[in-house]
Amino acid sequence: MVRVSNIGLGISEYGDAFAAWLSYDTSQDPLDTSVFLDAYLGEWDSLRAYAEDFAGQTGLYDAAEQVHSPYVTVDVDLLERDLDIELFTVESGDGTVFVFDPNA
Repeated sequence: MVRVSNIGLGISEYGDAFAAWLSYDTSQDPLDTSVFLDAYLGEWDSLRAYAEDFAGQTGLYDAAEQVHSPYVTVDVDLLERDLDIELFTVESGDGTVFVFDPNA
């Protein structure tokens, strides 16, 4: 009963992302929200949208532009594939995905 109460508290504080995280890793203690907060990267329309945002935030697009060559681009397809290996996503009820880094 305490576990259910803790899950309810986590959902009330962090929303559906908390429930999605627990559905991925049921071994987690719902009272220990620090693991959730470390792992949760946010909500995006898709993993590809996250990859594009990641490329922008980490300066990959800027680095490619600084080369001034049409041969240097950011391969978002490859980045998305690699992120899919490293991260996990859980679909929300709204057609978006919650993105988590289990290694955080």
